[in-house]
Amino acid sequence: MVTGINEDQVSFTAKQNNKVLAEVENGREQEIEIKPLKNGLIDLCWEKLDRKSKKLNFLVTSKQVTLENQVGSDTIEEVEQQLGDITRKLDQMSMNINVQKEVE
Repeated sequence: MVTGINEDQVSFTAKQNNKVLAEVENGREQEIEIKPLKNGLIDLCWEKLDRKSKKLNFLVTSKQVTLENQVGSDTIEEVEQQLGDITRKLDQMSMNINVQKEVE
């Protein structure tokens, strides 16, 4: 969900290996199901279409769980590293938002 001034002025894109899996423009609140082309990372990008302040809330879930994708004791370190990467990305996004607010 997006809130703020002109909250519908936001675009969303999901890509995997530079191929667009989903794309939405001018959406305030929307549910999107993304089907990956294969195992691997999916890039999610939200972009303001104007210079107004926005607040973005999102929830990402995964429905697919197969036996080979189940977590074992040997994958704890990998998950911990991925959580650290996500935390750093969120911190970077927060800093970018604060810089944009200062510019406006």
